[in-house]
Amino acid sequence: MEGNEIIENTIKQIRESISFFSNPNKSKRELWVLREFLKNLNIDFQDNELRSVDNDPPDLIFRGAAFEIKEIDEKNRKRHDEYNQELKEASSAKNLKDLSNKPYKFKNINMQEIVDRVNDKFKEIDYSLDFCKNTNILFYINYSITVERFYQIPEEDFWLRWCSVSIVANNNFSYVFCANEKAPEFLRLHKGFACS
Repeated sequence: MEGNEIIENTIKQIRESISFFSNPNKSKRELWVLREFLKNLNIDFQDNELRSVDNDPPDLIFRGAAFEIKEIDEKNRKRHDEYNQELKEASSAKNLKDLSNKPYKFKNINMQEIVDRVNDKFKEIDYSLDFCKNTNILFYINYSITVERFYQIPEEDFWLRWCSVSIVANNNFSYVFCANEKAPEFLRLHKGFACS
């Protein structure tokens, strides 16, 4: 591939990322998160089984189960600004040396840190108890997770009020922290098993 083609391809990829993370594509992102979660758990499914909900919450329905999708990112990260800066640099590049060669690197985080971040996120979420007890919450974690078996879930009502609490991360990692008797069987069966 010639230098100009690489620059053009880089600009195209950055624009696609900006579009993907824009507000109008929220439902596409949510579908992607649930798709990745299910793939990591080795659950066979067809795309037409995943359905966005017009008047969310919940965000998605899969085989009759309601899912609410939330993201946990680095504190104070400004992803939109990062992409716009990359686009500006790539658009003004005259040759390959001008391209920023600094792709975003996902930071590693351990399970206890994830539990703590999820707990903090719960404090920002305000849904009725009735909604929570019939909904599975799935967090997209914008990190690579270091798998370890030892973590302590806080004895907080936030965790127990949901049908299930799960995560999916950037390193093809899915994990079901807790799933009650109302949770779908495929979540109950995967509870406590790290899948990647």
